[in-house]
Amino acid sequence: MNPWQIKWVCLLSLTLLLVGSEGKDDVWDFLVSKTTVVIKNNVQPETALTVHCKSEDDDLKAHVLPYNGYFKFDFIPSAFKRTLFYCRMEWNGKSHWFDVYDGERDSGAFFDNFVAWSIMASGPCTSYKLDSPGLNSACYPWKTHP
Repeated sequence: MNPWQIKWVCLLSLTLLLVGSEGKDDVWDFLVSKTTVVIKNNVQPETALTVHCKSEDDDLKAHVLPYNGYFKFDFIPSAFKRTLFYCRMEWNGKSHWFDVYDGERDSGAFFDNFVAWSIMASGPCTSYKLDSPGLNSACYPWKTHP
């Protein structure tokens, strides 16, 4: 094989590896680091928050968080920014939902692949530090349809 053919074979092999390994931790781990999402219940004191998160491939089941309680999960985002995790949040008979990770919105937007959400009755807020929403935070309205 000449050098030109070798380069094309290597490029094609790498492309097939990336596409074929999407969502598989063993091969993907060394190419892309994991992203961590943490969700904190800040709805109101004495109020439990039920969080049920899903993606196209994963159902993380429902978790009941006491006030100030946390739920954390890790995943490896798609190389093509297609990863989406959405969560239904329920408390006191109310139900809301929000995309806690959207590859289009969040890829590369957070320090060290860490996304922290503070869940309040008015909506979810994110910041670079879980316990300090405020100056560097962004708050969003609840989604209208799941």
